[in-house]
Amino acid sequence: MTEQRQSSAQAPGRNELEERIAELERENAALRQALPAASPVDALPPDQCDDDSRNQFEQEIIESRNVVRALIDASDDYFALVDEHSIIHACNLAWSRAVDAHPRQLVGRNLFDFIPEQVRDAVHTELEESIRENKPKAFTLTRDNLTFDCRINPLGSSDNSSRMFTFSAHDISPLLQAEKLQQEMELRYKTVFDSAGDAIFIHDLQGFFLDANLVFRELLGYSLDQIRQFTLQDLVARTDNPPDMLGDATDMLTFQVELMREDGHVLPLDVSARRITFDNKPALLCIGRDITQRRRVESILLKAKDAAESNVRMQNEFVANISHELRTPLSSIIGITELLSLSELDDAQRRNLDRIAYSADMLRGLINDLLDLSRLESSTFSMASQPFSLLELMRETSNIFLEKVASKNLNFSYTVSEDVPEFLRGDPMRLKQVLFNIVGNAIKFTADGSVRMTVTLARDVRQLSPDQADAAPKDAEHAAPGDDGVTIAFEIADTGIGMAPVDLQRIFNRFTQGDNTAGRAYGGAGLGLSISRQLIRLMNGDISASSEPGHGSTFRFYIRLPRATALAVAEQLAAGEAVDVSPARVLLVEDNRINREMITAMIELDGHEVRTAADGLEALKALENFTPDVIFMDLQMPRCDGYEATRRIRALENPRLAATPIVALSAHAQKPPEEEWRKTGMDAHLSKPIQLATIREAIAAITSDRETPRQKEQDESATSDGAVLDLEILRDNMGHNEDLVRLACEKFLSHAAGYMDDLQVAVKNNDRNEVKRIAHSFKSVAGTIGAEQARQEALTIEKEAPTAAWGLLSQHVSSLREMVDELRVLVAEAVRR
Repeated sequence: MTEQRQSSAQAPGRNELEERIAELERENAALRQALPAASPVDALPPDQCDDDSRNQFEQEIIESRNVVRALIDASDDYFALVDEHSIIHACNLAWSRAVDAHPRQLVGRNLFDFIPEQVRDAVHTELEESIRENKPKAFTLTRDNLTFDCRINPLGSSDNSSRMFTFSAHDISPLLQAEKLQQEMELRYKTVFDSAGDAIFIHDLQGFFLDANLVFRELLGYSLDQIRQFTLQDLVARTDNPPDMLGDATDMLTFQVELMREDGHVLPLDVSARRITFDNKPALLCIGRDITQRRRVESILLKAKDAAESNVRMQNEFVANISHELRTPLSSIIGITELLSLSELDDAQRRNLDRIAYSADMLRGLINDLLDLSRLESSTFSMASQPFSLLELMRETSNIFLEKVASKNLNFSYTVSEDVPEFLRGDPMRLKQVLFNIVGNAIKFTADGSVRMTVTLARDVRQLSPDQADAAPKDAEHAAPGDDGVTIAFEIADTGIGMAPVDLQRIFNRFTQGDNTAGRAYGGAGLGLSISRQLIRLMNGDISASSEPGHGSTFRFYIRLPRATALAVAEQLAAGEAVDVSPARVLLVEDNRINREMITAMIELDGHEVRTAADGLEALKALENFTPDVIFMDLQMPRCDGYEATRRIRALENPRLAATPIVALSAHAQKPPEEEWRKTGMDAHLSKPIQLATIREAIAAITSDRETPRQKEQDESATSDGAVLDLEILRDNMGHNEDLVRLACEKFLSHAAGYMDDLQVAVKNNDRNEVKRIAHSFKSVAGTIGAEQARQEALTIEKEAPTAAWGLLSQHVSSLREMVDELRVLVAEAVRR
């Protein structure tokens, strides 16, 4: 019993072995009792039986003993057959191996010779009780960290023999060790389970809770026994959209769920779950995190965000209101300046007017910067996407500064690398704005020396600054399939005053300039570079600068834009050309008297008939006896604003009046959202200060594709025998304003010959669309100055241009040129008078 052994897979079980031994003993006893009752021959003692009977008897005994021996020897348990005096009559191989002796050597020995002394008394006591009570006994013995399950079973015996007992000992140390290990593992699991910072719970596929850790129990306020009475669905707070909390057998399941606590409060959990096997059945192991605090923080952040957005809205409203107050008088200043510039002025008056125009332009630039900044911060800013020529844009940008650099005697140049695509798609106006800001600063801060612009194709990020290189996109040749974009690098270098390193870190901040003293000396609000950086980033790029005091500065930026084609650029330019229109009827609704007069004068310059109203109610009254082709509607007016007036116009019973195009006028820095003015029925929007070019573009865009009532009246009433020049018509068109009449005549003298030259070139090139366009445009000019014959000839050319033979068109063009030559003489005489 001192050797620990592993059980053989083929060895019979202990209970089975003991039952088999007892069965064999019963069979032997039955044989012995049956022998005397047999025939006389069979009843004789063995030494007197015949050979066959004795042999049969002995054979059965031998077979029984062999069976018993095989059974007990096949077991790894320790077996011994002892009598009531503890004498061993037989033992199995396991016992003999344990004491290192042959089983025969143990027969006749006392059982207690092989029982360790420290447990000998316990075994003796159990054996005596079994003998006395003639009942089986089971007990355990522990020695040297080994534990044995011991049993004593009494066997049946004849009257003339000693009682026999089986003594067996089964080593249960591995089992106890395994149980101990399992207990330790369960304790470890329970410790980890309950010590986890997150809530952990396990439920079966029906939702019944199987286990829950301490955190989960404390969060809910229930004991484990109480939790096991619920299903997960029982604890879920009522919701219209319950989450999927069972999932499938393979995927990790994540969901948020709100459980009801014992005190009635809601416990929000962010849960991750996975299928497991628990107690031999499928279950879900769920790990939940209490997100009560997170939701509280999110709520605080959301309120802070709302407050910040509210502050931004208030700021934008403030900028809008200030802009409105600034733009209203500025609109008048610019309008008066433009009108005065068209009149005859002496040199001193021209210089003073130029100073006014320059100051107004600077003020308008500052307002526009504030407008851009406000739009960028409010996320209402959008970039255009149209084809353009980069070379043409660079030429235009360069031409803007030619007079300035000439006055400062600076060397000014730009270079565009040959591998840079000429045609791109993007927002040319905003790119020009960026270049204008950066180049303008370079010229402003450079007293002598040079300013140079360089444009290259950024084939790799080494051409960019280190900060830019980290964020720069790959070039087209390294880009993903389908990406036709290119990365263009711009560099603007000057030899100006330069900047200190501390200034480089903040020049892209709002309202910041390099050196404060320089800012006062050179002027500016410090918004240009901040706006430029935001615009560049909207073009998928970034900007950086390097500088040294007294040695100039270098600004580098890159943008990424898609390629375009020459055809797309040509179509864009053709679509963007100004279209002259025939005189139209215009209703101007504007509450500011000066603005009303100035805008009226601008509109009347092109021969349009203008009626005015100071608010929406006056506009509705004017429509009772005036049918306009277009209405310019100020948005902010007393009594009845532009929105309400538009709604009432759209509700008029007269379908012609109800469908009149309406252009919104606004002096706000923030352009009203398009859906806001479109929802009320307006067709377009213009921001103040209103310029003559924008007025013309708006009228052309609305009326160029449809014949106006006035235009139709003129076409129907005009006859081929009209006067060559009727100055009364011109005076009517100009509102009998002699200054405007003179201006209209001067414009005709300066542009009429150009119209004819362009018309003859279009005929020579067989370009029907161009012939039609020029004829349509000149028809408007001729009608404005009262040249009815020329207008009729231009109308004929316009109508016949799509289909007439080129010979016939050439005759009409020649006839029109003769009329124009005669008109120029007559108009010149009218101007002299």
